[in-house]
Amino acid sequence: MGEDKKTEEEEEATTVSFEFDIRQLDNASDPCLLQQVEGPGSPHEYSLSEDTYVLGRSRKADITLQSDLLSRTHVKLEKRESGYVMTDLESLNGVFLNGVRAHSATLCEGDTLQIGEIVFVYHEGNA
Repeated sequence: MGEDKKTEEEEEATTVSFEFDIRQLDNASDPCLLQQVEGPGSPHEYSLSEDTYVLGRSRKADITLQSDLLSRTHVKLEKRESGYVMTDLESLNGVFLNGVRAHSATLCEGDTLQIGEIVFVYHEGNA
């Protein structure tokens, strides 16, 4: 007696349901990753969440690397809609993408990027 019972219509009006894939939440903001696999300081991982990075041996570089084979500002990574684009900043020893000297290119999952004796593997995120 005295119990409040809701009608079916009232119950339906207060119930909300939705579905989503929990994996989308897990990967929604994964940054790209530059994994150093060879050279001084390896192994090391650099999470790429900013729009621009300069790599080189200068202390003013966004990612400072200890190698006499690198220019002070050796290579730039810029975030674009298509992903990160690497650009050689007129370095003396160049930049090698998957073993081939390159001036500028969009990085793809699994690409190797070599500057001097330092080798990175690029991993795409969902940022």
